[in-house]
Amino acid sequence: MKKLILIFITAAFIFTAGLTVEAAPVAQVPSPIYQFEPIPEGTHIDHTFIVKNPGDTVLKILNVLPP
Repeated sequence: MKKLILIFITAAFIFTAGLTVEAAPVAQVPSPIYQFEPIPEGTHIDHTFIVKNPGDTVLKILNVLPP
């Protein structure tokens, strides 16, 4: 009887351990580097980086700094 209870408790622990995954945002940037071409000084240029979130919760981008 004690073996059966121990097996049941062990099985229940293993089953519930796999279910306790925390939700988290994930930032994916398919092309994180962009090489700008040489341009004359004072010319305005821009580039759009696409950020995807395949995670389980909202991804908040609060601050962006150059490398």
